Amino acid sequence: MLIQNLCFRTNIPGGIKMIQKQDYYHGAAIIGIIDNKSFMTIKSYEGGYIVNEDVFLYLKYRTNTAKKWNFTIAKQETSLLEIMSSMCTKTIIAFICGEDGICPITYEEFKNINSNKDGWVFIKRNFNKWYSVSGKTNFFEKKISRKRWPDIIFDEMRDSYDNK
Repeated sequence: MLIQNLCFRTNIPGGIKMIQKQDYYHGAAIIGIIDNKSFMTIKSYEGGYIVNEDVFLYLKYRTNTAKKWNFTIAKQETSLLEIMSSMCTKTIIAFICGEDGICPITYEEFKNINSNKDGWVFIKRNFNKWYSVSGKTNFFEKKISRKRWPDIIFDEMRDSYDNK
C-alpha cells in the first residue's frame, strides 16, 4: 500500500504505479513555481497545468547534458496550446533543458518563431551565458535569462532578456 501511495503513473490497468522520468523533470519545474511568493494553486489539466487559475503551462523536457536542445511541437500540441490560449490569460511553454535549467517562452513567442504552426524549438546556451532560442522560421533577437523561470508565470519579468 505504501508504494502505491508514493508512486504516480501506470500504463498497466490495476498495476502498481511507477514514477516516470517526466515526473522528475516536471517536479523540478513545479518546485520553482510553488516556491514563488505569488503562487496560489496548480492543477493538472489536458497534459499541462493550470497555475493560479489563469495561466496554462505546458512542459517539454530533454535529458541530454549537452548545451544544445531540440524540441518538437506536434500539430496536436499546437492545437491544445491554441485552445488553452483562448481560455487562459497566458499560455507558457517551458522547455526543461536537462539538468541545465528551464527556458520558458509564451505561446505567442512560439508562434512568432514558427509561423503560427507546429514546429520545433532549438535552444542552446554557452557556458555562463543566456539561452539562445530559434524556431522553424525565425529566432529570438534577444537571449533569455535563466531567471525568467518561473517569473514569466507571475508577470515578474525583470531582467529576463539580454541583447547579447
